[in-house]
Amino acid sequence: MITPRKFARLTPSARLRKLRTLLRAWRTLSPPEWETVRPMVRDILFFVARDEEAPASLREACAGLLPYISQTTDPEALARPFLRAEILLDELLGTWTADWDLSLEPRGALPPRTSLPIWVYLEDLRSPYNVGAIFRSAEAFGASGIYLSPATPTPDHPRAARTARGTQHVLPWERLPAERLGGLGLPILALETGGTPIDTYPFPPEGIVVVGNEELGVSPELLALAESSQGRVSIPLVGTKGSLNVSVAAGILLCYWSRALTRRA
Repeated sequence: MITPRKFARLTPSARLRKLRTLLRAWRTLSPPEWETVRPMVRDILFFVARDEEAPASLREACAGLLPYISQTTDPEALARPFLRAEILLDELLGTWTADWDLSLEPRGALPPRTSLPIWVYLEDLRSPYNVGAIFRSAEAFGASGIYLSPATPTPDHPRAARTARGTQHVLPWERLPAERLGGLGLPILALETGGTPIDTYPFPPEGIVVVGNEELGVSPELLALAESSQGRVSIPLVGTKGSLNVSVAAGILLCYWSRALTRRA
């Protein structure tokens, strides 16, 4: 932690960057830690509230925080006001926070994980970001595992790992050539346009969904395999663009399938 004196010696732009870092750190402190730094927090916010070199909107925000500092013993109560000040600093600095920069760890003990007989096959996805995002959604909706085609990036790719948020260590996964998919003995469905609308699709009690490439979709070979099994399922759209990011589409399907299975149970 920086002292108020050192903070005041920073350049105006450096003070903005440092304050954003401090706000994020302050709202994750435990109550004993908060009691230790509270006087320093008060002094820094007081300085910014009076700093003529700081933007007026930031001075006003810091002045609004000051009354809370002396009254609050639990930093969690300040999490939302501090967060709003962080967002303001993002705007002032022109540097927006990405999802993987956030503190998204659940609070308290984790409940036991429920696994459903749902598997996902990622066929030739190109973006590690999408792979990681699908891992995160699949874990959230209780999928049992994910298979990757040989061309799909693995979830331990740095960009995939950032969006997977640790779910790559929870959800089993392995590489599987497309020609071996039918040998798994599972019902197969394809997430693709031109299929049964998702809200009327009869999801099987178990199975594997094929999610295709961001540009080309599911290959003709795996579409034919799905058509001979459980067919294809589509997400009706009403917007002018007529498309969804593949990780968003996969998350929607997994939500519907998971809900269908848990309702039957």
